[in-house]
Amino acid sequence: MDTTPELLVLIYERCGHRYHWLWSIDHTDELLRSFGRFACHPDLEFTWWDAHKCSAIARKLVQGGTTTRKRRQRRRGRNHQRWNRFHDF
Repeated sequence: MDTTPELLVLIYERCGHRYHWLWSIDHTDELLRSFGRFACHPDLEFTWWDAHKCSAIARKLVQGGTTTRKRRQRRRGRNHQRWNRFHDF
């Protein structure tokens, strides 16, 4: 039986800056607090809006949902398939 905790990854990019978080579900509260600390830090270009968006994404990941990017890629795939179906010559 594997007792290794499941690790989740959140990569957030804004204004040319890339933020990476790696955490286990047991430490989600600490992760959410870190978003607030980043938003308060005057030297980082990480706003409260960024903290809000990252919190929403993290909660969705913990619940086992998909992120916006995954949904967008799936939607793009369906649209591409529709295009090919109607425009195959």
